[in-house]
Order: sequence, then structure tokens, then C-alpha cells
Amino acid sequence: MNIYKPCDIRGIAAKELTPELYCRWGRALGARIAPKAKFVVGGDIRASTPGFLAALTEGLCTAGVDVVELGLLPTPMIYYARRRLAAAGCAIVTASHNPPAMNGLKWAIDGKPPTPDEVDSLRQAAESPAAASPKRRLTKPRTLDVTFDYVAWLQLAWVDAMSAHLHVVLDPMHGCWASRVRRYLHAIFPQCLFSTVHDIPDARFAGSAPDCSRPKNLVELAEAVYRERADLGLAFDGDGDRVAFVDDQGVPLTAEEATWVLLQSLGPRLDGERFVYDLKFSERLPESASQLGAEPLAERSGHAFIRTRMQQSGARFGAE
Repeated sequence: MNIYKPCDIRGIAAKELTPELYCRWGRALGARIAPKAKFVVGGDIRASTPGFLAALTEGLCTAGVDVVELGLLPTPMIYYARRRLAAAGCAIVTASHNPPAMNGLKWAIDGKPPTPDEVDSLRQAAESPAAASPKRRLTKPRTLDVTFDYVAWLQLAWVDAMSAHLHVVLDPMHGCWASRVRRYLHAIFPQCLFSTVHDIPDARFAGSAPDCSRPKNLVELAEAVYRERADLGLAFDGDGDRVAFVDDQGVPLTAEEATWVLLQSLGPRLDGERFVYDLKFSERLPESASQLGAEPLAERSGHAFIRTRMQQSGARFGAE
């Protein structure tokens, strides 16, 4: 199986991925930015992540990059740190919503996710004979805790909603948001009540794939929302960059239904703006966006393609 996907890298950790590969990828990524430029790295909580993250960091240091290691964190926090530190790039050791035996790599340079050509370019650089030559470390990594800064940023962003009174059930699926999301959201929305399921970090995700896009994985969350008479249920995938919603009746929303609700919540603010949507969605979404005065733009599936199109078009909102 090819580990190089259209916008990231994914494979079976014990068979297809090695620390040497991560070291080579680190050197290749480091060669794409200016010497001594800042580069942020982190990873999810899979058992294979710490070793792969150390190898990636080693490769970046041999390329002379100023590496800031954030540790094992949800992907959105790593993206935030890249922006906050004005870093030239970031890389995340993760297989996202895939089974625990897998791992991979996501990255961004200058805030832009990789294109298929750039993924192939990284493959070629890692497979070249020069990549196998031992190299001396030119820099030393440093560590940083961005937790408090991240929460403070969210508190400022949502200050107008601090008085919200809701009961929300959270399901981090034993992933990166486990033991974090309840504390963080309570600090941001102090009047809300938060309860949880699957809130213990587990490198094996309790033996299943931490994919919140599959309704069968939302059964316990849905039951908790209905049983506790909560207003809302939220589920996050393994690395915490994908979210799913359960309504107050304990019914999971499809991605299309959730996007429609978000479109309606933006309402007049979308007038004259652009909206990027996944080609797999039905025509209902672009029609709804047009009714709100937005210009709908279709894009192929994949977070990198959606994000790139949003950046290129200056879109206000996008959904995969």
C-alpha cells in the first residue's frame, strides 16, 4: 500500500513507517524553509508517536531549523501555535481518525497544506541516496507549553458567549482532547454544564478507530445526550481536528446537516462572502448558501484541498 496520500502520509506504524523515514522527512521539510527559521512540531497520543516525533525533530535539527516541540497535543492547538509564533511551518505526527495501529504525518509550510505534487516531492527527497547519509545536528530543539495561551485566545474569541447556559456532552473518543476538552470549554463557557464519555486518553483508543464521522461510533454519546437531557453532544476524532454533532434528542447529525445548521447560524454575515463546500455534499448546501447571499465554491474532498481553496478565494466559511 502506498503511504503517500494526496495531502498527507499514512501507514501502518509497525510495517510501513520507521524512525529513519521520519528523520528523512524532517530533513526534507527543513530544506524547504530558510535556515534557522522557526518550525513547530507535535503529535497525537498513539503509542508510536513519541519515537516518530523524536526522529522527525532530529531530521529538522540536522537541516538547521529552529524546532519548537509542543509534545502530544490536539492538532488544532499545534496549528494555533504555528500562527501564534509566526513559524515558517509545522508538522504533526498523526493518523487522525484511523485505527491505532496506523500513524502518519501532516504538515504545512507558510500556513498552506501540501499539494499532491508537494507530497510526491517529499517522497522523492526521502528516497534519494543523499537522504541516507548521516548528518550532524545544526540546532537543538526547545519545548513550549501553549495550553494557557490557547485557552486565553479562545476566551477572548468567545467573550460574547460567556453567559451561555447549556448542558453539553463531550466525547473525545479517548484521543488527544481526552482529559482536556472539558476543562478548556468550562474555562471558556463558565455557565455551561459539561459532561463526558470516553474521556480517558488511550493510545489504543479502546481498540477502535477514533472516527467521529461514523454514526456507529456515536451511540454512547447519543445515549448520554438523551439520558441526561442535554442540549448538545460533541465528538472529536483521534487528533481532535474533526467534530461531529448530536442534537438534543440524541440524534447524530450528518456532516451535511451540521454544515446547514452552521450556515444558518452565520446568516447575514455570509452576504457577499464565499463558501467552499465538499463536492460530495448535495446541492442543498450551495442552494442554502446562495439564499444567504454567499457565493458557493465546490472543491474536492480532503482537508488540504478545502483549506487551500478557502485561502485562495478568501472564503468566510468552508466545510468538508
